[in-house]
Amino acid sequence: MEVEKVFHMKKGVGHTSYAKNSQLQKTVTIHARPVIEEGIREVYFTLRPECLMVADMGCSSGPNALLVVSRIIDVIEEASRSINRQCPQFGVFLNDLPGNDFNALFNLLQNFNKELQEAKESSFKPCFVSGIPKSFYRRVFPDKFLHFVHSSYSIHWLSQVPRGLMNENGEALNKGNIYIAKTSPQEIHKAYYAQFKKDFTLFLELRSREMVSHGAMVLVLLGTFNSDDPDSIHELLGSTLHDMVLKGVIEPEKLDKFNMPLYSPTVEEVRKLVEAEGSVALNKLETFTIDWSVDTSQNLETRAKFVAKSIRAANRVTFNMKIVENIGERRDTKEMDVEKVFHMNKGTGNFSYARNSLMQRIVTEHAIPVIKESIREVYFTLRPECFMMADMGCSSGPNAFLLVSRIIDIIEEASRSINRQCPQFGVFLNDLPGNDFNALFNLLPDFNKVLQEAKGSSFGPCFVSGIPKSFYGRVFPDKFLHFVHSSYSVHWLSQVPRGLVSENGEALNKGNIYIAKTSPIEIHKAYYTQFKKDFTLFLRSRSKEMVSNGGMVVVLNGSINNDDRDLLMELLDYTLQDMVLKGLIEQEKLDKFNMPFYAPTVEEVRKLVETEGSFALKKLETFTIDWSVDTSQNLDTRAKFVAKTARAVTEPLLETTFTPAIMDDLFLLFEIRCVKAAVCGQVIAVIVEPTLSIAPARQPNSSLQFTCVVEPVLYGFESSHAVYGSKL
Repeated sequence: MEVEKVFHMKKGVGHTSYAKNSQLQKTVTIHARPVIEEGIREVYFTLRPECLMVADMGCSSGPNALLVVSRIIDVIEEASRSINRQCPQFGVFLNDLPGNDFNALFNLLQNFNKELQEAKESSFKPCFVSGIPKSFYRRVFPDKFLHFVHSSYSIHWLSQVPRGLMNENGEALNKGNIYIAKTSPQEIHKAYYAQFKKDFTLFLELRSREMVSHGAMVLVLLGTFNSDDPDSIHELLGSTLHDMVLKGVIEPEKLDKFNMPLYSPTVEEVRKLVEAEGSVALNKLETFTIDWSVDTSQNLETRAKFVAKSIRAANRVTFNMKIVENIGERRDTKEMDVEKVFHMNKGTGNFSYARNSLMQRIVTEHAIPVIKESIREVYFTLRPECFMMADMGCSSGPNAFLLVSRIIDIIEEASRSINRQCPQFGVFLNDLPGNDFNALFNLLPDFNKVLQEAKGSSFGPCFVSGIPKSFYGRVFPDKFLHFVHSSYSVHWLSQVPRGLVSENGEALNKGNIYIAKTSPIEIHKAYYTQFKKDFTLFLRSRSKEMVSNGGMVVVLNGSINNDDRDLLMELLDYTLQDMVLKGLIEQEKLDKFNMPFYAPTVEEVRKLVETEGSFALKKLETFTIDWSVDTSQNLDTRAKFVAKTARAVTEPLLETTFTPAIMDDLFLLFEIRCVKAAVCGQVIAVIVEPTLSIAPARQPNSSLQFTCVVEPVLYGFESSHAVYGSKL
């Protein structure tokens, strides 16, 4: 079993999902709260950072992770008031394996942020949350990056099934058991402990590099009182699987060779390993017990059902159970909430963005010379130990990693040219919460593997995380980034412009889904006003997040003149009108549907950058690309390519108004329209390369510096154990 690739809690929000069946884990976390509060207060009073960097390692996909984050924020806010100090900003990093359901987790973030803003005072600083899909038995963060680490009910899971559970002939040595049991030979216990020792020691060693001096760590893990105690739950699970063998549902050979990648250590085993590793000195090591059913006042049948669902949610992949996902009901809304509904087509299917984003890749390739020039200038000027970069509007296909790979190549080449060791890399992939981060993160293991093979062992680590948040607002802490890239994203607006409907609710842009020849001048003004507001906010937000002398390259869809029509939107518009004539959609719905999109001219971009004033505009270029990319193909092939590309991008928006059942017909007609028009059109892309300029009246930016000596603190748990200490 390749644990890192296949292990995760049960996904979704169905009745057997982890999100709906993690009350036990929540109760454990609540029991550990006093230790967490003690640790976080000590860190804050000692370090008093401007931005508190917190990691939850093994966060899973339910609401428990945000419960911990919320409590940490409350504690820090209270501590700040007690010393009459302004509350710091928060950088929160939710970490789990790439197979974790980050989509479900990120979908909780919008309400979390809203409730946080409503509950806190107006002076409350932002909380920036990101997801990091990587095993915590590897480096996850740059050196001296974190102030506080929390992990609950995760570290008892091993990085792999222990070696030594089979003899040289391939015969199972732990027959009839799925974990250490009364009938297990001594070699089985030794093998499990050896694997836990290796993993736990590595975990401590890695975190000690990633934490600042006087940082703290709280770990909560499943444990036992004595090393020869059987694990009652897994003993029951083993017995249940035996029953399945007797019923002929499971083959005995499969059961004999199956072993859980889990180990429940004793308090003394934890103590011994912490002391032997040497990075932390224990200040506190506590143990508490919780009934598996949580509420012992319930009758036995109710408690048994609760335990069964909890175990099923936590062991879904290891037993290869079938997932039944709950699909939420789609609701019609009068006004499109772009931040909630907009994303490219998910997954890796025939109409997914991942398989239909070649045009966007070509656009990025065209911008590489500008990106290279900007990156080299930033690197030679700042020479950071860890190069922090963001791709804003990354989407879910492989294009984001293509860009990251190219940037790493540029920095590596630049480092060699000045005989300097290549820096570490902090890569932040940003998009709206509805983006398919699961698909994106599933590409990461192969990306890391290829990177390691190509660069060698001396290559500095590359730490990748995902940030589910609109880039029309703050996404990162102050002075955090060295380089920002955004390709084919900033032309999408934060909302459908206001002013497209009269006071009587009558559509003013009837028959059009964007600016068209027949659109009144008020429509163009409304679209430009919205773009001006959004683009100005984008620039202002990035200027606060970037260090002085940082660089930014933005590539967006544009137009030559402000009265140019967008051919793709026009063809889509005509196709929707065809659907009206066929009776497949209602005219009223079409009249009130407008795309949240604006393709500015070069002069409009120039004017807005200069007016906003945070950036000095170094370069402003325009190039065109045929929609079909390859003009040597016949028209039918090119039209099919364009239709699939357009569908991958626009289908989720169209489905907010028109039923999903019509999409196949819609894009088939769109393809025919492309053929009839005998033209597939061209993309006009605008490259903006501003550099951060600091006006004399403004507070100068300063680079992030990670210079402290490591002094982490550890916590841990059993059945559960708790540990508290400081670095020797």
